[in-house]
Amino acid sequence: MADLKKKMVTIHRHKVLGALVGLVHACENRVDNTHTTDIIVKSLALLTEPADDDYIARLQSQCEKIHEEKACISSGGIYCTSRYDNTKDYDIDRIWDAAEDLRAAKLLMLQAIYATAVRLDRKLADEDGKRKQDMENFLYLGLSILSNDCTKEQFMKEFWQAWREIARPFFYD
Repeated sequence: MADLKKKMVTIHRHKVLGALVGLVHACENRVDNTHTTDIIVKSLALLTEPADDDYIARLQSQCEKIHEEKACISSGGIYCTSRYDNTKDYDIDRIWDAAEDLRAAKLLMLQAIYATAVRLDRKLADEDGKRKQDMENFLYLGLSILSNDCTKEQFMKEFWQAWREIARPFFYD
């Protein structure tokens, strides 16, 4: 029974993460939208929590919130413009099915995304406005490039560019 629960938790975590990638793509030309950013940060932070008795229900609820937000945004909402063909939930199995080196690079990106989201969610640092905005931008950029089907070299080039420009200073100050 414990194996089934672990599998269900993994499936629902993948659904939330895939929905987040779709939401970020819906916000491709985003205007600052605190509500969407809060959903992204809370969702990513939830993915880092250990599974308790109501964890699957909380993941399902969060996935519904993500889909509601994406529907609002991609249906001509006031916050973002989107390319409708690019807003579907991302299939996280594509990460696991990727070549080993690309999979490792994407998992590294996920670690940086999760660490940034937890820092924002738990307010582990008293960030000034620009730092907070840069960290939020890293979440959008990181989730966006996570879905790129490319070589490891191309992916790492994008990852390190994002890391140098946005996130690295917050972890190494």
